[in-house]
Amino acid sequence: CKLVYLMQEEDVRYVVESIWNSKSVLSGEDDLYELRLVRWDNSRHWTPWNCILLSENESSAHLKVHDIHESYGTKFIDIVKHKHISATHYFSRLTAFNKHLAENMSSMS
Repeated sequence: CKLVYLMQEEDVRYVVESIWNSKSVLSGEDDLYELRLVRWDNSRHWTPWNCILLSENESSAHLKVHDIHESYGTKFIDIVKHKHISATHYFSRLTAFNKHLAENMSSMS
């Protein structure tokens, strides 16, 4: 079971408001109707610790990035990593539940 399917509305709100401060980490855009939570590393599944809050235009450009380290500076990558660490700590309860669910489902088959 993918973690994203276990998340509730309040979990997504937490990611937007508490992790990303309700604004694009690139431009500071704060119009919620213009913001998107997209995968940070496009080769991995979306999780709270593999996402970034960007404007719609920034999201379109980011989804075309093949190598994060070539496209973004070290300081920016460090900011994103710090936010991902915060998300990992906060959502550790969901990852534990997800693991428990997967174990129970595999034992049933």
